[in-house]
Amino acid sequence: MIPKIHFYLLFFILFTSPSYCQISFNATGAPADPSSAVDIQDTQKGLLIPRMTKVQRDQIAAPATSLLVYQTTDNSGYYYNAGTPQSPVWTALDGGQEAALTRTLITALPYEITQPGSYLLAGHLTGATGITISTSGVTLDLNQYTLTGASGNTSKGVRVAGEQSGIRILNGSVKNWAGGGIDAVATTGCTLMNIAASGNGQDGITSGAGALISHCTAHNNTLDGIDVGQNSGISHCLAFANGDNGIEADNGVVISDNTCNQNTKAGIYAGSGCTLRGNTCFDNGTNGLESGSGSLVDRNTCAENTQTGFVLQNGSRADNNHAKSNGGHGFSAQQDVVLTSNSADSNGQNGFYSTFDGGKMDGNQSSDNAVGYFISGSGWLIIRNSASGNTGGGFQVGPSNAKATVLTTATLNTSSNPNANVDY
Repeated sequence: MIPKIHFYLLFFILFTSPSYCQISFNATGAPADPSSAVDIQDTQKGLLIPRMTKVQRDQIAAPATSLLVYQTTDNSGYYYNAGTPQSPVWTALDGGQEAALTRTLITALPYEITQPGSYLLAGHLTGATGITISTSGVTLDLNQYTLTGASGNTSKGVRVAGEQSGIRILNGSVKNWAGGGIDAVATTGCTLMNIAASGNGQDGITSGAGALISHCTAHNNTLDGIDVGQNSGISHCLAFANGDNGIEADNGVVISDNTCNQNTKAGIYAGSGCTLRGNTCFDNGTNGLESGSGSLVDRNTCAENTQTGFVLQNGSRADNNHAKSNGGHGFSAQQDVVLTSNSADSNGQNGFYSTFDGGKMDGNQSSDNAVGYFISGSGWLIIRNSASGNTGGGFQVGPSNAKATVLTTATLNTSSNPNANVDY
């Protein structure tokens, strides 16, 4: 044991001496080991490391690299900071060995990942070639840093080579890569979250089938902002000022709660059998939202797009959508489309438009367009719709359609037809 007076003396030396020295804590007076700054020797007592919860650990301000604590909650044990004070990477120890939470640091470009595991960007990196992932089962955490393509590069920021699976790319930015930001087009079931892709020469973000893409931003890319494979999900993303479509999706994709503005072509361009819900498409160069055949289009808004707000292909259904001040039609429908409870206001051409056969319009509102409902095809059922202030009239419907009586303000209170349309 160390006598108390010796401890106070050593404490005084350690914290008051302006010069560097080695400190030895022992009962024999032996000097510190030459390799150590502090050497503690005792046969009866140990060294007690600070104990704290995970929340308390994460609140340590700028923790030094290698700082050690004992975590009392959430997989309790010893944790040390394997990262930097600015970007801590708390890593668990298990019997003196690093546990599975350990992540491999990427400190320079180019970098190829050939083994499954977790990889972490150590800082902002710039290079002529980016990161290549050549195996399945990889998590790449950009750690809030940016991968920047050097001037004149022909590479991709992150490229997944081959038909890999179980790929996760998270938390950072990729910009100025001539070959595209993130290319995971051959993957199955990848996850892309919290990624910002900007100024890339092709697509900002590209994924294969079965992908999950959320909370990403893509802007000022030469081609599509985000391009997803079939049977995927994309949500809470922002795509703007891209050279092609904001979001382009293959068949069977769920596209929800995204914002697509000021893209050169369509805000959203989707394949067949997709679900598009809660999206906003504003000021795009062609159409706001284009759905493939058999799609469900629900509660979206398309405003001030150069051409048509909503383009609905065969057998699609559109409910509760709003088209406002688009340069073309509010809604353009192909064959056997069902439109229910939608609104079209102040569009440059017609509120609702179709030259195809079949379909149904029920309970829609069309205001201040060229024509409220322009249907030149046949076989449509047109009931319970209303029109007001359209310069070319409320209803221009071909004779081979089932259109309920159109009431005016003069006849509105004299009809008992529950399916009547209203032009006022």
